[in-house]
Amino acid sequence: MKTFFNLQESNKKLNDQIVLAAGESYEVWELLKIPAVRSGNLIIHEMNVHGLAFNAHHSDLWHCNIELRKRGIEIVLRKSDDRFVWCIPFYQMSVFQSTHLTIHANGYFIRLKNGYSLRQAYVQRMLEMKNEYLQYPPTSTHFS
Repeated sequence: MKTFFNLQESNKKLNDQIVLAAGESYEVWELLKIPAVRSGNLIIHEMNVHGLAFNAHHSDLWHCNIELRKRGIEIVLRKSDDRFVWCIPFYQMSVFQSTHLTIHANGYFIRLKNGYSLRQAYVQRMLEMKNEYLQYPPTSTHFS
């Protein structure tokens, strides 16, 4: 399953692949029941994601946003005009929090800068959604 996409070419097929990897985004009425599903603007300290490698010693900053989806998370990576999406299904995601918040999946990782604006409640909600998904996985992966 493809989990990394360049957003320069936006089309329905790309959206279908994102839905296949991380699930659908939440509907407006569902957003009223749950806390925020999108993080604020985050600064990346270090990453190695599908050929994109970066660490804080480079002069250009990379930013990202995290969106909670029904079966995973979607991380939008940005630098200047370049935009990429890394979709991580919950069953592949590992989260480590020490001085940095680090998200791993399939041998790739992203580490967020110290002082990130990501609230602890958001991280907790992400882990709860992962645990809930793993405990009660959907019975079908068919999309209509």
